[in-house]
Amino acid sequence: MTYVFTDDQDQPVELINRFLLYTLNRGSSPNTVRAYSNDLQYLVRFLRESDLSFADLRSRHMPDFLDYLRSRASRTARAAYGQSPNGRTGGRVVRQLSPASASRALAAVAMFYDFLITYEQYDHQHPLQIVEGAVSRLAERRPRPALGASSKQGPVRRRTSVKVPERLPRPMRREDVEHLVESFTKLRDKALTLLLVNGGLRPSEALTLDLSDIQYGLRRVRVRVVHDDPRGLRTKSTQERTVDLHDGVTLAVISAYVMHERPRESGSTLLFLVGGNGQRRLEPLSYSAVNRTFARRCEALGIRTPWTTPHALRHTHATEMFEHGMRDMTLQKRLGHKSLQSTKIYTKVSDPAVLHDYQAAIESQRRQEGS
Repeated sequence: MTYVFTDDQDQPVELINRFLLYTLNRGSSPNTVRAYSNDLQYLVRFLRESDLSFADLRSRHMPDFLDYLRSRASRTARAAYGQSPNGRTGGRVVRQLSPASASRALAAVAMFYDFLITYEQYDHQHPLQIVEGAVSRLAERRPRPALGASSKQGPVRRRTSVKVPERLPRPMRREDVEHLVESFTKLRDKALTLLLVNGGLRPSEALTLDLSDIQYGLRRVRVRVVHDDPRGLRTKSTQERTVDLHDGVTLAVISAYVMHERPRESGSTLLFLVGGNGQRRLEPLSYSAVNRTFARRCEALGIRTPWTTPHALRHTHATEMFEHGMRDMTLQKRLGHKSLQSTKIYTKVSDPAVLHDYQAAIESQRRQEGS
């Protein structure tokens, strides 16, 4: 897969193209590389407006770049694509960059300058550093990278950042999930939804399952590491894992789908196919098709929100497992999280738990006052 980064005048930007190829060769997912490409457009536009080159950027420019990201970047992007500068397109207000989006753009720029420094395309201190003295000392004692051993400095930890509000996962209500499953007319959609909510799989993991990954006798599924799916899907985890399914429903629905609905004449070993009677019935099911189907059904049921997505089913599973006593370390393994910190977000006390404890405390207080 090849990426060609161009500026708003459709001119290729060589250094960014080299960086994107570098990140792809290091094993970054196509979606990650695409995100870097999108975020680096903000840097290119800022430099053009400021009459600067990549080599000219310094730490002193970072406050202006931060201001650009938070207040002008989205408007510049709209102008580049022929949209109204007043923030409206087709009657819909287009929001400015959120703190999370601005922080992600800063991270992409920081990685880009790490790359430039390592390969001696930038001869100054990292522009996203704030404390110059600390930067120099840190750069001096960092080990040299293997491919950039002759570089005058090593990439250093960045300091410039945007404070991002903590965002807790938003699970779906179990009754909404049950209504959703019941509303599907295809066994395929029922099986996929049950895998996500009862197994905690990521949508990409479910879509890359092979028929042989469903281990009915052991009541579990095998989640493999996939990096070469032709649809551009890849599993986020770097280690294979097994996910037990003892709920008594999920595997039964998967079996019914395979036996009665999945096209038997397909040469594909993938579990989930388009199916139906169309020309693409034998093709693997795509992520976008799953999102569209999910959104339509949620809309029809009146339960659609901005955070009601297929991935929210994974949040639902993780939240339920923790609230019913699963330890965070075992939940980490089940979810395939590399870091325990990713799992600990589900250990935040939920609103219903707060309400339950509050009501218990009030009742206890009333009993004491009445005695």
